Amino acid sequence: MTDISDVVTDVDINRAIGYELRRLRDELRLTRADVVARIPGITSDQTVANYEAGSRPMTVPRLAEVCEIYGVATASVVSIALQRAGIERNPRTMLVDLSLIWRREDSRTRLVKWARKRQARTPDTVLVELSPEAIEEMAIFLEVPAKELIRELRSFTPERVPPRIEWTATNAVSE
Repeated sequence: MTDISDVVTDVDINRAIGYELRRLRDELRLTRADVVARIPGITSDQTVANYEAGSRPMTVPRLAEVCEIYGVATASVVSIALQRAGIERNPRTMLVDLSLIWRREDSRTRLVKWARKRQARTPDTVLVELSPEAIEEMAIFLEVPAKELIRELRSFTPERVPPRIEWTATNAVSE
C-alpha cells in the first residue's frame, strides 16, 4: 500500500522545476520581461510567473528554450530541482557540493573528512556526482542506512546549477 506522502504529483514536479528556473533567472538578474523578449512563444510576464510557480505546466521543448537562455543544461535543471525538492527517491546519481559538506560545523564526521580529502585530491572539483552504488558503499562505511545518507546528501545539493559545457574537440579528448 502506498502512503499518501509518497505520492508525487505533476504539480509537485512543476513547482520544483519552476522554483529552480526562478533561482536561475534571479541569479542572472533577468526580469520576466527579458525572458518574454527572448522566447517568441511566450507572450506575457504572467506566463513566466505561472511556469515559475508551477501552476502552468511547461513542455520539454519550452523548458529547453528557457535553459538555453540561462546557459544551463536542461537535464541538470530537472535533476537538481527533483533532488532539492526530495521528489526523486532513488536517483540515478546525486550531485553534491563538496564545499558545502566540508564547511559544515560538525567537522569531525567521516562525511566531512571524506569531502575534504576528495577535494584535496582534485582541487578544481567542487561538484561530485555520486552513483547509487557509491552512496550504498558510503552508507556501509559510515554505518548509516542508505536512505538516511541520501536525505543528508540532499542538503548538500549545489546552490547553483552548473553551466552547460559546450563540447569541442579539445575538451572531449581524454588525458
